[in-house]
Amino acid sequence: AGPVDDTERARKIRELARAVAQANQRNGLVVSALLRNTQGALDILRGIPNPGGATVYGPYGQALAGHPSSKPLASA
Repeated sequence: AGPVDDTERARKIRELARAVAQANQRNGLVVSALLRNTQGALDILRGIPNPGGATVYGPYGQALAGHPSSKPLASA
């Protein structure tokens, strides 16, 4: 293995490391978005109001905000 081979190998390793870092950042953003969506869905199921968020409506069109009769369906 000559100096040219080592230089090329180092370039490829840096390129791969850059691609991995970008993929990790992108995947982290996707996971964060999924966690926010999941937490929002759990809050709706538990009847926790989301201040500043969208209004949730019941089966007869009534606005639901922290529906007192809601109960947790599961625990983590």
